[in-house]
Amino acid sequence: MKGTYGDDTQITLGTPGKDFISQYGLGGNDTQYLSGADSDDWLEQDGGDGNDNMTIYGGTGNDLIHQDGGNGSDILSIYGDVGNDIIFQFGGHGDDHITTYGGEGNDHIYQSGGPGNDTMKVDGGQGDDLVRIDGDEGNDTITYDVSEGQDVAFISCGPGIDRLTINQNTQSLTLVDESGRVLFSIGSGGTYLVVKELERITVLGAGGVVLFSLNTIGIIPALPLLLN
Repeated sequence: MKGTYGDDTQITLGTPGKDFISQYGLGGNDTQYLSGADSDDWLEQDGGDGNDNMTIYGGTGNDLIHQDGGNGSDILSIYGDVGNDIIFQFGGHGDDHITTYGGEGNDHIYQSGGPGNDTMKVDGGQGDDLVRIDGDEGNDTITYDVSEGQDVAFISCGPGIDRLTINQNTQSLTLVDESGRVLFSIGSGGTYLVVKELERITVLGAGGVVLFSLNTIGIIPALPLLLN
């Protein structure tokens, strides 16, 4: 489905079978909604120029999902739902709000903010997920929700003052820097999270209690480094 260079509204619902669905917004401030329903679908959105609002639901099945906001300050949301999904999400140029929920299954998630001051969030959901988040240029604010499963996550940023908040959600977590040095650990197993080029890192526990904090000056543990 191809839009115009104006403000378009595109709504596409998949079938119970395997779908290949693409939405292209071109120019304008577009609203795009795409739902894959059942089976293993290929779902794609490209907002083009403009401040777009884009949403994809994968539905049941092992889906391949691609979402690109293009130029503009966009709002992007992906819900992988049930299945082992492969998700690519790109904010593009502009100050974007980008969210991915992997849902149930062993998902592969790649999220990139692109140039701009982006607000980004990933929640892999149930399953053993592989996650890569790249803030790119700009002052980015990133939230990572630790979920059930043996997840491996890599989070890095480029030039700018970047902030990462990790919601521990009473799950096991090991946080390390790019050299493999352990910054914080709680529990046994669970999520293994590698960080690179982040100026501010905060780990929040139940009720928003600060478990760990890092800033550009040094490491300030709110509790002992290792909690078991």
